[in-house]
Amino acid sequence: VVISSCNDHSSSAPAAVTDTKPNPVVTKPTVVVPATTAPVDDATRESAALARRLARFELPTQHLTASAQTPSVVKGNGGTQIMVVPKDMVTADGQPVTGEIDVELVEMPGIEQMIRQRAQTTSNGRLLESGGAYYVNMKSGGRQLQLKMGRTLKVMLPKHSKATMNVFYGEKDAHGVMNWTATSQQFRDPDIDSSQMMFANSSTRREGFSGGSFQQGVPDRIKQDKDYAMLYDALSSGQKDSSARIDTSKRVPPAVQRHQALAQAMYKEIAMQQFGWINCDRFLESTALTSIACTFAPADSISCAKVFLAFKSINSLMEQTYSKRFGTTFANIPADSPATVIALALRKGVLYTSRVDVRIGKTKTVMLPMKKTRDSEMASVLKF
Repeated sequence: VVISSCNDHSSSAPAAVTDTKPNPVVTKPTVVVPATTAPVDDATRESAALARRLARFELPTQHLTASAQTPSVVKGNGGTQIMVVPKDMVTADGQPVTGEIDVELVEMPGIEQMIRQRAQTTSNGRLLESGGAYYVNMKSGGRQLQLKMGRTLKVMLPKHSKATMNVFYGEKDAHGVMNWTATSQQFRDPDIDSSQMMFANSSTRREGFSGGSFQQGVPDRIKQDKDYAMLYDALSSGQKDSSARIDTSKRVPPAVQRHQALAQAMYKEIAMQQFGWINCDRFLESTALTSIACTFAPADSISCAKVFLAFKSINSLMEQTYSKRFGTTFANIPADSPATVIALALRKGVLYTSRVDVRIGKTKTVMLPMKKTRDSEMASVLKF
C-alpha cells in the first residue's frame, strides 16, 4: 500500500560551489512506484494506475521563447512576467547558452489548477493560505538550464490575494506529493519605477536591460509628463493611495493608467534562487484546529483513492491517499470552516469521483459517494 506524505525539506535552494557551477533546478517529476522484490498487491497497482490517470488532467505547460543573445521579458497567459538574462544561466554541464531559450511555465492561481497539478498548499503538515502557485523552468535545445552561482531569476507574479505573502519553494516526493518550504523573501507592492513601466509597455519588453537588471524602461516623453511624475512620487514613497496625488481633473495618460493597473494587479518583481516550483503563500494562523476523516461505502469497493480537501475562502488545498487498511484523515485544519472534499479512484480501469461540501468541525467523518465519471466530466468535478 502506498501512503502519500509530506517530506521535511530543510533547504529550498542548495548552494553552488563555484562561480561556474549552476544553482540546482527542481524539475517536474514523474510519479513512480518504488522498486520492490515483494509481490505487488492490488492497492499498489491501483495507486500507480490512478497516478497515471490523473496525469491526463494536468495543465498544459506553456512554452515561451526567449533570445539566447540578449535579455528579454516573456509573459504567461495568466500574467506572470519573467525576465530572461542568458548570461546568468548555463547548461546542466556548465556550458554557455547558445540556442533559443524555451521557458516552461505553469500558472496555478486557484484550487482547480492546484488539484490538476497535485500542488497541495502545505508546509511540513501546516496548512498555507495561497495567493497562487507556479512552475518555472528553462531549456535550450532540449538541454536543461540552471542559474549560475549568485545569480537569480527576476519574476513578477499576479496578485490573487490582499494578504501579506512570502515566497515558498516546492518539491514533490517520489509519489508526486508536494511540500512547500518557506523563505524570508516577502512579496511587496510594486514601486512605480522603470522596471514596472517596462513590464506594462510591451514595446519596451526587449529593450532597456543592463547587467541583468531592469533599466530605462520608461520613455522620456512619459517621464516628463506631469501626471506620471506625481504618480511616480506617490508610489515610490510607499503611499498606498497614490490616486490622491494625481490631478483627476486632467486626462490621465494611457501609460500612467497602465501603471496604476499594474500596481493593483502585480507584485513587485522577486528574485527566484532556482528554477522549479514557487508559490505566494503564508502560514494559516488559526487557534482552533481539528480533523476530519474520509471514508467510502463498502459497496463502492474502493481500495485506493486520491482525496483532496479544498478551502475556497483561503485558496488552500490538502491531498491525502486513501487505502482500506489505513483510511485517510486530514489533521490540523481550521475548525468551523467551509470546505469541499473531492475524491478520485479507479475500479477495474473505470474512473470514479466524489465531491462533497462540508463544514469542518461539525462533521467528524464524511462518507464519499462515488460515481462513474468520464474524462470529459472532470472539468465540472474540479471547478471552483
